[in-house]
Amino acid sequence: MFTFTANFKDNDIYLEGKKAFVTNEVLIEILNSKVPNLKGCRETLVRELPQLDLFGNMEIFRIEQYNSHVQKAQGAMRLIDQYFNQLSIANHIASSSELHAEKLVDVLNTKPWIWETGDTDEVEDELLYSDDFSNEYGFNHYVDTYCGEDRHHFYITKFEPWDLKEELFNYEMSADLETLNTDIKNLFERYITFIDDILRVKEVYVDFIDNYLNAEHKFLDNSVLAEHFTSFLKKYESLKTTPYLNFTSGYGMFSHSVLTDEKGKSILCKTYKFKSLGAFLYYDLFSGIETNYLPKKCENCGQYFLIQSGKYTDYCERTAPQDNTKTCREVGARKRYDDKCKNDPVWQGYNRAYKAHYARYMKKKMTVSEFEQWASWAIQWRTKAENDEISLMEYLLEIKK
Repeated sequence: MFTFTANFKDNDIYLEGKKAFVTNEVLIEILNSKVPNLKGCRETLVRELPQLDLFGNMEIFRIEQYNSHVQKAQGAMRLIDQYFNQLSIANHIASSSELHAEKLVDVLNTKPWIWETGDTDEVEDELLYSDDFSNEYGFNHYVDTYCGEDRHHFYITKFEPWDLKEELFNYEMSADLETLNTDIKNLFERYITFIDDILRVKEVYVDFIDNYLNAEHKFLDNSVLAEHFTSFLKKYESLKTTPYLNFTSGYGMFSHSVLTDEKGKSILCKTYKFKSLGAFLYYDLFSGIETNYLPKKCENCGQYFLIQSGKYTDYCERTAPQDNTKTCREVGARKRYDDKCKNDPVWQGYNRAYKAHYARYMKKKMTVSEFEQWASWAIQWRTKAENDEISLMEYLLEIKK
């Protein structure tokens, strides 16, 4: 719904000159967010846009129904705004007025002469003398003029076009209609683009992240990643006619900037001016893939988390839903161990031998030093068996001694 600039240094993202996020942090939040009926909102906007086209000699039924179409479209935009305002990035890339405005209503108010306002003489009188005047078409409020002087302004909330006679138009009136129609269309397109960006994350990115990027449960080298990405693109090749099923969105302009970090040190950053949130998310996702800052769905709680390089893991560090004394990662480690002991003969042999030797230690038949020495040797022996460096039979015979 906007154009914004982001600066990138390593895995840090700077907005408004300050460090705001790490790579893929915004994407993780969107992946985990609950969204309104965005497809329904999209359908509403696509349906209502042509109904808001203004022109001379409009049919009476279009004039009478115009406000109904405005309110339906503004209602859809309101739901989208409420969702956007909950995202952490919102306060960094949109002003306070943009976050809370009724944007369609504001756009329509830029050309007040087009709309019915009730008794014109009454409205003009009240604009001069009453702070709280209102009628069915709107209400009176103060606005700051460009010269710093306050003045009353009638803010329209019910939109009923005058019966615009084209033959009476002058050049300025025709230009106003054309400008307003363009502004309405641009506003709708920004909202539809934002919807597509979020739906793309929820449907396309999820598929790529779950079934391709993390399919092998490890960091992928470039050639393997390329193979997975090619397979993924082939899957969506025939679906490109649906905008949000395209993997990419918008574009950005590239440059460099010098910023100051938290310690007051100058840093050289890559700078991108993005035309959409989707363009930012696409760039950020692949920046993270290059440095192993990967979005991953936790195999315990089902929420997405960020693997920040280091060791690959299938589990996050949130509190486990089934046990508030443990993290998902702790629950996952135990589950992996239990699964191996149940299904893997190497681990079955190791587990039986460990229990037997631990029992000897508890009965004082082994010293602490002897038990620790055996445990270290057993892990090395188990690793050799897993790597087929020794036969299973030899492994099982030796480990229980």
